[in-house]
Amino acid sequence: TFSAFNELKETLLEMASELDDELAKDISDYETIAEYRDHVREDLEKQFNEEQESDYATRLMKAAVDNMTVEIPEPMVLAKLDEQLRNYISTMGEQVLASMGLDEKTFQEIMRPQAMFEISTDLLLDAIVKAENIELDEGELDEMYQKMADEYKMEVDQIKQYVDEKIIVLDMKRRKAAQLIRDTAVDKEPEVKEEPAEAKEEAAE
Repeated sequence: TFSAFNELKETLLEMASELDDELAKDISDYETIAEYRDHVREDLEKQFNEEQESDYATRLMKAAVDNMTVEIPEPMVLAKLDEQLRNYISTMGEQVLASMGLDEKTFQEIMRPQAMFEISTDLLLDAIVKAENIELDEGELDEMYQKMADEYKMEVDQIKQYVDEKIIVLDMKRRKAAQLIRDTAVDKEPEVKEEPAEAKEEAAE
């Protein structure tokens, strides 16, 4: 929540205020503690805004998916569950899965709702890409390759050897479709219902 963010920010800023310029140079790339405090503040605010944006985008996508009436074939669901399992094992390791007492069947039962949501989201975004004839602008793909190269400390040509360009392009088009949903969404504040006069009188008593 915003209050929790403010509390965290103030705590870190207070800690930063106890530092001096020499220590700021030792622990960061900044010359003065004032610069370092500004960096802490900006970094925390950026993180908070990104989390808020992500939460907002997820809620918008869920609302859009909930309005879909498409029936997802079971083989597609099983394929997604298998993909999730493989990703989990590659990230966490089979030992972690076993230590939690999860076998493949239990894992699939737990992850099925998420798999259904991800598939529905992809189907929705693909439909928008097709309906809106979404394409990449000139240079966008090259910028993505460069961004990936910078992130993984590799050359662009090396990145191209390890990734499937069709998957990259599809993902970028889906991101544009998701942005289109966000851009066309209309936020409405919940209407405050006026209490009946009788209820107000009873509350006053």
